[in-house]
Amino acid sequence: MKKLFLSLFFAMFSFALVWCTNNESQNVDESRLDYLVLVNKQHKLPDDWEWKLNLVEVQNAYDETIQVEKEALEKFKELREALLEEWVDIELDSVYRSVSKQQEIWDEFLEKYGEEYTKTYVAIPWFSEHHTALALDICLIKDWELIYENEDMVKEVEIFDKVHAKLADYWFILRYLEGKEDITWYWYEPWHLRYVWDVDVAKTIMNQWITLEEYLGEAENEVSDYDGVDFWESAIYSELDRQDAVDTIYGVINYDWEFPFTDVKISYMWDDFSKDNLNYCKEMSDANNLNAWDECIVFTSSFQIPKDSLVLEPDSDISDYTWYLGRAKGWEWKILTAWFN
Repeated sequence: MKKLFLSLFFAMFSFALVWCTNNESQNVDESRLDYLVLVNKQHKLPDDWEWKLNLVEVQNAYDETIQVEKEALEKFKELREALLEEWVDIELDSVYRSVSKQQEIWDEFLEKYGEEYTKTYVAIPWFSEHHTALALDICLIKDWELIYENEDMVKEVEIFDKVHAKLADYWFILRYLEGKEDITWYWYEPWHLRYVWDVDVAKTIMNQWITLEEYLGEAENEVSDYDGVDFWESAIYSELDRQDAVDTIYGVINYDWEFPFTDVKISYMWDDFSKDNLNYCKEMSDANNLNAWDECIVFTSSFQIPKDSLVLEPDSDISDYTWYLGRAKGWEWKILTAWFN
């Protein structure tokens, strides 16, 4: 009888131990971060993400207190030490930005500049990778000077080549690749690192030179090439001039407006129309303290706005949307204004 009792006791104890272990494992899995989470202009931050974050504070390059995900910071420190051995000094610039902080910025711009401007130039709350605390923007120290302006950093090709070569060893990837803008919807940013926690994943992405979207099978291509573009004939602008102008328009449609538009049709308005608006272009350049513009080009367009768009009217057909672009001769086209006719 005593042996039977002991047998039953140990059986029940073993069952309880297994149940507790499994339950604890499930709790750990549920509370663990998904380090491969995809947050971009189409994929929203998970609702419970900030609750799961383990944030630590650190001083950035400007001696400001910023927050970083704990494991990402530890690996960044290892990466930085490894690069110092090659006389490359990197520092943290910007990392974590809470959804509530982004909402404050959004509301402030909305009040000052209106809805269309805000949607074009401010990241939508819940759709910024900086909410994850896994996206690290870095800056450089070279010859004892801090290099932090984007236009200055892109010139430091040799330094960033060394940085990028070591990323995967420390579980980081380069998030916004050159030549992959049609997938990430962001221009090339050599300073924007992303922690993925897994060295094998990091090496696969970096060795194959693919984006996180491609690795996860979530790549969505933008409007590309010149499908649906009518360049017509022009006696004042070469075909390359007109293509460069269309590329500038694509930049707004694909990157600034947050969501991919479909059925895009773009048409050159004609030479006389561009000539007639030259004075208008000059006035706009003067009003915005830009280089004096002596060339103007005008296109009209139509497109389908997707139902989940936060720009213009969702799920609607747009026609006769006119683009006015200007430039100083030999410089890049800049969009002055765009509106419905």
